[in-house]
Amino acid sequence: MAENASAIPTAGSLYYWTYYYSPQGFKKVISFIIGCSNSLALAAGICSIDYGFAEEVLAAVVISRDGDFEVTSGKLYGELVAVVVCMGMCTCLASKSIARLQTLSIVSNIFIIVLFFVALPMGTKKNIGSFNNGSFVFGKYKNLSDWNDGW
Repeated sequence: MAENASAIPTAGSLYYWTYYYSPQGFKKVISFIIGCSNSLALAAGICSIDYGFAEEVLAAVVISRDGDFEVTSGKLYGELVAVVVCMGMCTCLASKSIARLQTLSIVSNIFIIVLFFVALPMGTKKNIGSFNNGSFVFGKYKNLSDWNDGW
């Protein structure tokens, strides 16, 4: 009983406090609107993350083929659907499997960050020959777009 009593205000706090602070005649309507908008926001967030991932995967394909791959809206949408389905399948796994995926994700992210901090300076040194000094990095500006330089 104590566990349920302590879980309800945190698990449903958005709806609870909306209902609690709303005017008497609008409690149910406003709580329903908050619930719907929260559900839409969660769905949009997941789709946004998956869309970004699909774009990154297709960008990697374009880079690996030296630009000899055309990304169309259909290919991007197909990739998005595949990512959403895979994410849905992953969320259906047991908690133990999700914990393994989370550990794999953490290790992969740390590895990529370390690789970035090692490979970027090495690649710069090899391809350019030297690093830019501070006055160049923070003092020089070259506008490579059609936009004006500022105000």
